[in-house]
Order: sequence, then structure tokens, then C-alpha cells
Amino acid sequence: FDLMEKFAGYAFNKSHSATYALISFQTAWLKTHYRAEFMAATMSADMQNIDKVVTLVDEARRMGLALAPPCVNRSAFRFTGASGQVMYGLGAVRGVGEGPVAALVEARTESGPFLDLADFCSRVDARKANRRVVEALIRAGALDVFAVDGEDVNHVRARLLSELPDALQGAEQAARTLAAGMTDLFGEVAPAQGASARRGVVAPLSTRERLEGEKEALGLFLTGHPIEAYLAELGALGISRIADLRPRRAGQLVAGWVVSQRILASRRGGENCFVEIDDRSGRIEVALFGDAFETHRALITKGAILIFEGDIQPDEAGGGVKVRGERVLRIDDLRLRARGELRVEVGALLTSADHEAITTRLRRCLEPARRPHTGCAVNLLVRARGAEGHFAEGRVRLGPDWQVTPSDDLLERLRAEFGSERVRLAYAASEASL
Repeated sequence: FDLMEKFAGYAFNKSHSATYALISFQTAWLKTHYRAEFMAATMSADMQNIDKVVTLVDEARRMGLALAPPCVNRSAFRFTGASGQVMYGLGAVRGVGEGPVAALVEARTESGPFLDLADFCSRVDARKANRRVVEALIRAGALDVFAVDGEDVNHVRARLLSELPDALQGAEQAARTLAAGMTDLFGEVAPAQGASARRGVVAPLSTRERLEGEKEALGLFLTGHPIEAYLAELGALGISRIADLRPRRAGQLVAGWVVSQRILASRRGGENCFVEIDDRSGRIEVALFGDAFETHRALITKGAILIFEGDIQPDEAGGGVKVRGERVLRIDDLRLRARGELRVEVGALLTSADHEAITTRLRRCLEPARRPHTGCAVNLLVRARGAEGHFAEGRVRLGPDWQVTPSDDLLERLRAEFGSERVRLAYAASEASL
């Protein structure tokens, strides 16, 4: 006690209290009246701490501020804010340090905005902005400004990743030519060939691939959320959004993306787990005690999309509600439990060769996911031409030996093979397109 009393003599004096009160008032005033600028400055102060940036981004969204992705033609090294918008700082992209950003900003200041990927690679010093740096910028969305007409974000990032080797090679060739004092016959180095041709042939990234790239480059999902692809399906199955949950008895379902988990020792010698999940409408904590946690421990990982079954209870401490979980399901488990069926439109069967080709394509997609007699039924919508040239449509239900596990991998294979609009899961009460 004597040591504490001596410490209190200078640690808790009035001058300290007054100073911290003044700082608290100043920051509160700035956060109220200059919200975007204040949050940009706060993010910049902790820019190298990705976990802290993620927390601040959540706070900015809660405040209703728009968060613009990084952009090589607009962003600075640090976050910037104005007019209710925070512009992501290039320095917060993982693997992109102050040197590459300084070279980028210098080139942009001298010769204006970058026109395309080849222009960017030729004007920014490759010794500072190497392939790893440019790939990180692409995955972070900083080069989305190079999209051409009709390209969405998944297409443009896939195309840029495909064009990158040619763009870097062209820039290196131009630099060597310039260093040797040589010029092209027409006075300049010709641009890399094949970039425009790729625009029509490069397969777009899937939404999941795009978001995983953002998470790798930025530490967070900026242009979407992994659970968005499942919201329609979850709604069709009667699962409420977190924001709409109300206290109800056991047997209720709640779904979300796992943000974090805490494991604590219980008084009985086992372990309890407290899982925070997010479905974009809100966050909620799910408590799994003792045997419930041990049974489902392997499923609970950060970044997984899970469905929890349990009792929704009032949260007296924090307000709102909380969940006491008894069971944990993956999305595949939920689909099987709902007894849905997989519907695939396989196109027209005009000849025996068409029949053989479609059979081969189907077998290639379905074989890895087969779950005979215990899986999801597969229904095919088939069109065939009759003797007089007329078309007829019919449904073909595959036998129980060809029931499948309706996993995301299977759906992606079928979607790539037959088209995303031709593959869907249907349930007894309603249907949800994937």
C-alpha cells in the first residue's frame, strides 16, 4: 500500500486529469464536426497495425462514412478524408511501403494520372514497385481505375493479374532500350501486345477469390462480405438477420462469418468458447459451453461461415440479445438438412454426341461430390429435338447413387461448366439461386 500511495502522488494528480480531460474534449469535438478527417488521421496513426485499422474501419462504417478503396490515381500514402468520405491510404496495403508509394506519387505528379497497367509499369520505377508490390495493389483494388467499358470489379482484377507479366516485361524492355540510348523506329517503345485481346478471354475472379485477395492485401473485406453470397439462400431457409433477432427458445438458427473466438477454462475442468459472428447487418456473440464446444471445436475457425443452433437470450449486460449455442453447422450441412435439390439446366441434346458430351461433363463435375443415398438429389432440365424439328423440355432426376454433397466447390464447378444462371438449389418451401 505504501508503494501505491507514493505512486499516486504523481500519477493521479489534478494536472494529469485536467490535461486528459482537455484532450478528450478536443478529440470528441473533432470526431463530431470533422468526422472523415478525424477518422482518416486516426487510421493513419495506426496504419501499420492491421488489426487496429480493421477496428477503425468498422467504426467509420458505424458512423456512416463512405470508405473508398485505394486508388493509384487519387490516394496518398496515408488515409485522407473529406466530404464524408475516407480514402484508403496506399501505405496501408500489405507489402507496399513508403518507397513504392513515393515513386508512384512522383510519377503521377510529373506526368498526370496513369492511363492503364502498361502506362503504370513503364512510369513507376520497377526497382521500387516490383511484381509483388503491383500484385498487392491489384488485389487491394488500387488499379480498378483501369477498368474498360463493361468490366466489373471481378473482371478487371482478373484481367490485370493476367496482363501483369507482359506489362512488366514491356516496361523492363523500355528501360533497357532507354539506357542503351536506342529508340523505336517510330520514336517510342511499342506497348506490350496481347493485353486488349485478353479482355475477352480471361475468366473473371469469383467473388470469393476477390474478397480473399482483399483480405490478403488489406487485412479486411472492403468491397463486399463473404456472407453476401448466402443471404438469399439463408433467408429462403427462414434464418433471420442478426439485426432482426429477438429472444426465443432453443432450436433457433443464426448464421454469420466468424470474426473472432475466445476460449476460456470452465470451472468444471473443460473449456467454453465465445464466438463473435457477423452477417453484415450486425454482430452477435455465441457461447458454446463444455460438450457443445468439444463436439464442434474443429468447425470453429476464424473466417468460416457457420450456422449456430441454440437459444436466443436477452443480453442484460450489453443490451440486445446473445446466443447459447448447442449445435454448429456448415453451409453444406444446412443444405442437406433442408433436403434441397440441385437443379441444372444442361442445354439441348441434338445428337448422340451431345448426349455423350453432356454426360461426360456432368460426371466430371458430380463425381468428387457423390454421396449415394444420403445426399442432395440432382435434377436436370433437358431440351431435346423431336422428329419434326420441334423441341421438347423435360426433367431428369438422377438416381440415389448420384446424390451429392451440395458444397460450394460443386456449385462453382457446375456454374463454370454450364453457366451461373443455370445452376441453383431449390427447397421445398422456396427457392434460392446461388
